Amino acid sequence: MRVLMLCALALLVGRIPANAQQNVVDLRPLELDSSGDVRYQNFIYGRTSADGRFLFEGLYLRVPPDDYHEVSIGGGYRAVRARDLQAYLLLHVAGATDGGYVQPALLLLDTAGRFTGSLFVQHYAPLSDRGVHQWLVDSAEAQYAVRGPLALGVSAYLFKPAGSDWLTKVGPKISVADRLGATELRIARINQGGYAFQVRRLLVF
Repeated sequence: MRVLMLCALALLVGRIPANAQQNVVDLRPLELDSSGDVRYQNFIYGRTSADGRFLFEGLYLRVPPDDYHEVSIGGGYRAVRARDLQAYLLLHVAGATDGGYVQPALLLLDTAGRFTGSLFVQHYAPLSDRGVHQWLVDSAEAQYAVRGPLALGVSAYLFKPAGSDWLTKVGPKISVADRLGATELRIARINQGGYAFQVRRLLVF
């Protein structure tokens, strides 16, 4: 199923006129825990329509400690725009190690001014008895542009499968912007023990 979804992603991207869109690539290639082991990788491609009303996304997620892989595609509509705040209602379909999922989600963005923030909340609804219902916040962020390209902020990740306790990773981050996007370093305390160190690269074109 993951192979079919990757093919669908390539076809959909190819049919959208590039000169009428804004593209965002969110690369999180490395997250290490306190032992130096890779615990999380996430690669996201997003494209908005020229007027910003519609959003298309494709994602690949890997969680090595759980031997978990996920590919999802989906999109949504900007339901609210109030000054600098935008709210998107999204729906993804995913193929994962433990089966298929439908994933309704909410994305909030405030990217204007020196204070900026974002929130992504998603529910995993399994399509078979192999999967379980899950809640994900990846992530809740706020940051402040200190001077020039430098911004400081805080980031929180929360995850809860049905029948299990919350997994949280909360901590500070530093971001340096450039003409292509931004590079971030995050350090988070894990509620189940230890710390996570994540490198993130954002590309906007």
